[in-house]
Amino acid sequence: MLVKTHYLIEGCILSKEIRGLSNRPIMYEKTILTTRLIEALQAFLITEVSVEKTLIDGRKFLPKEVIDREL
Repeated sequence: MLVKTHYLIEGCILSKEIRGLSNRPIMYEKTILTTRLIEALQAFLITEVSVEKTLIDGRKFLPKEVIDREL
């Protein structure tokens, strides 16, 4: 699902690779997000990312707003 980066929490798993303006990957698919990595995304001005529906510990991820559910 596509969500805004300010709704991310620690333990989210990226479902798609994130590329920068130079087309080089910033983070790869299946990266487990930490607080530091979320801050890095915000520093790169990434506003939305695709994440899996479950967190690394198996709980469901329920952000306040979902841009696209990617059915």
